[in-house]
Amino acid sequence: MGQKQLATLLGVSQGRVSQIETARYSPTPETIARLADALGLTAAVRDELTAYLADLQTEVLSLRLATRRGHRANQARVGAAEEAASSIATYHMALVPGLLQTAPYARHMLSILLPDLTGVDELVAGRMERQRILYDDTRRFRFLLAEWVLRTRLAPPSVLRGQIDRLVTLADGFPHVEIRVLPVGGVPPKAWAMSSFDVIDDVYVWVELQASEVITRDAGEVARYRTTFEGLWDSALAGAPMLALLRDIDAWLAGLPE
Repeated sequence: MGQKQLATLLGVSQGRVSQIETARYSPTPETIARLADALGLTAAVRDELTAYLADLQTEVLSLRLATRRGHRANQARVGAAEEAASSIATYHMALVPGLLQTAPYARHMLSILLPDLTGVDELVAGRMERQRILYDDTRRFRFLLAEWVLRTRLAPPSVLRGQIDRLVTLADGFPHVEIRVLPVGGVPPKAWAMSSFDVIDDVYVWVELQASEVITRDAGEVARYRTTFEGLWDSALAGAPMLALLRDIDAWLAGLPE
């Protein structure tokens, strides 16, 4: 079968077929499906091609390279992605999400997470600038935290209490900013995640790892993360029960030495 005939079956130009063959263009899932039909591929080969496509739609960015131009520039890069979004769903199992962090919490957390980090003030300032987006009530934010995030002593108790106060203020006064907490001793969760992640506009998922960021735009992977988020979200405390848990954690922190 020549390129022209295959292009007709795929509903694309002959030039596009050539670009696919020479790896200068990544086909869409729809093109893969039409290609499989046109060539009579087996189900196993279709699945293999779909998996390869998912890999091509996954980006891995080293945090070392991301910050090479400076922490302020890297925070601006992240902020630009957030500014372009109309909805953000965040699950964090290790830290308070950056958009919710107080400056003291961010500084103490970074001193433990990245003890050799330079330019901390620059990074924290950039993170605080990003938080302006929370005041835009045309967007929807959903933040889900594991309870132990608020109990782990990454900062002195007074700083952690200030962070809890920040969460209460946002949850109480910003209807478009929803916050839930997944309790340690709650009902068995409907889903589980092996890492923290953000679902942006149901278009892509952003996973921040220890030394890199992974972004996937594969529709199947995005749907899987969305299902996981919704399962965790439904298992978490909201409203009055969540605020009661936050008060309990605050009272516990108040009794700890600095």
